[in-house]
Order: sequence, then C-alpha cells, then structure tokens
Amino acid sequence: MQETTHLKGSGVINITTNSGDKYNFYYGGINENKKGKINGGVGIIVRSELEADFKPVTERVCMITTCIDDRKHTIISAYAPTFSEKNPQIREDFYSDLDSIVESVSKRNILTIAGISMPRQGVDTAHIRRIWVDLEGES
Repeated sequence: MQETTHLKGSGVINITTNSGDKYNFYYGGINENKKGKINGGVGIIVRSELEADFKPVTERVCMITTCIDDRKHTIISAYAPTFSEKNPQIREDFYSDLDSIVESVSKRNILTIAGISMPRQGVDTAHIRRIWVDLEGES
C-alpha cells in the first residue's frame, strides 16, 4: 500500500526490482489544485502475476479485487485526514466514504484495509472504532 502518491489521474506503473521481481503499482490521484500542486493520491502495489481489478474511489481511497488461491480478496488502501484538519467536513466525508466502500464489498471476499490514520491525543475516534467493530462482526 502506498499513501500520498502525488500522481495525477489514475493508472498502473510496471516495476521491476533489481532482483528481477515484477510488480504493478496501481494508483489513483487527483487533478492539480488551483496552485498547480498535487496533494493527494493513494496506491497499491501487487505482484504482476496477480490479475487485479483496480478502482480509484477518491483521492484518499482506492481498492483492488484479485483472486488468490481460488478466493477473492479485496484490498482497500485509505489515507485518512489528520484529526487536526481544519475542515471537519473533510474527515466526515472520508469516514462516510470508507464506510460505504466497506459495505459494498461482497461478504464472500476476504477484506483487507490498509491505511494510515493520524489521530491526535484527546480526540474522539468513535467513528474509527465503529468501522473496525463492524468489520469484526460485532455490534
């Protein structure tokens, strides 16, 4: 998983390591802001022999679905806004989007959420706990 790619648009980059291993880097970015700067974007790196269905969802969330050992796996890459974000609507939109994306994944798929969240001490993180509790099947 890769956060903050700073790449424009979405696509795939083929990577070959020095040892000859091959990977595909799937990324979803955003267009430039008013100042010409690209601030977001997320991505996922997988071995090139895995056929993956890639979907960039937002500038902070992307996902792939692939088959491993005859089981479908969905991997979500998410880059959460910090809790010091001045606009609380950005945080609310992110967690609402993430919740909807998780709900859209088939219950038969193995679901992995890889991401980064940077909460600050003393901040209420109940909405994060709710997502993880839902994933664990508790109420």
